[in-house]
Amino acid sequence: MTPLEKIGKKAWSASSINKLMSQPAAWVLSYVYNVRGSGNAAMTRGLAAEVGYDSFCKNEFGSIEDAVSEAVRYFNKNTALQGGCQKKRDKERSSLDGFIRQTVEAFEPFGFPTSSQGKLEYQMDGVQDPWVGYDDYNFAPSGNDPRPVTIDLKTTHRLPSQMNDMHRRQMGLYQLMKPDHRILICYCTSKKHAIYEMTMDEAKEIGEQLKAAAQSGERMINLFDNPKELSTLYAPDFDSFYFNDTITRAEAKRVWGY
Repeated sequence: MTPLEKIGKKAWSASSINKLMSQPAAWVLSYVYNVRGSGNAAMTRGLAAEVGYDSFCKNEFGSIEDAVSEAVRYFNKNTALQGGCQKKRDKERSSLDGFIRQTVEAFEPFGFPTSSQGKLEYQMDGVQDPWVGYDDYNFAPSGNDPRPVTIDLKTTHRLPSQMNDMHRRQMGLYQLMKPDHRILICYCTSKKHAIYEMTMDEAKEIGEQLKAAAQSGERMINLFDNPKELSTLYAPDFDSFYFNDTITRAEAKRVWGY
């Protein structure tokens, strides 16, 4: 039995390794105690923007107004039972029009997506468990580069000047999973956008980081016969965004007793 099989999981992912590296207590809560929060308005906004873009692409190309309406419907349905500030939900909802317009503008040079939400799998030397990922959008080659293009969409209210570390690990993993593709990340605000590209050289360096983190996680899991005892190794940082969700925060207080 592999380490992840001991806790009922099948594979590492960029999101799981990012959580393990950034806030191990949150990782234990999610992957050992199987706590899944209700999400928040910002997370739902990102998913809603993808729903809107998907709607826009259905008829190569559809109406942006219809795409925005579809995104708003998705957002309203999936935030109905979420806690948090109503003002923040209203802000995220009203920003969807701009997010979708920026996504359409950013992706236009690449044409129409050939596929989306494809499952990616990868076996890394020195790591017992496999890796899994899901790409956002795939496009045919563009310009003078013969490689197909994979783009991951991130919505944000502040446009970064470069990939942040969490996203760099995700894009690096995808580059290793798809060595014959260009791997791009597109950051969209409601007013502008920026695209950054991963390189294979950087991906290989990131792969070593991911390997070390996964190996550390596997050793950690093997410390105890009862995986729930992993909670004794770490204390939650309730200031971390990982604990912003009301369900996650309540369950963490139950597990750690404060």
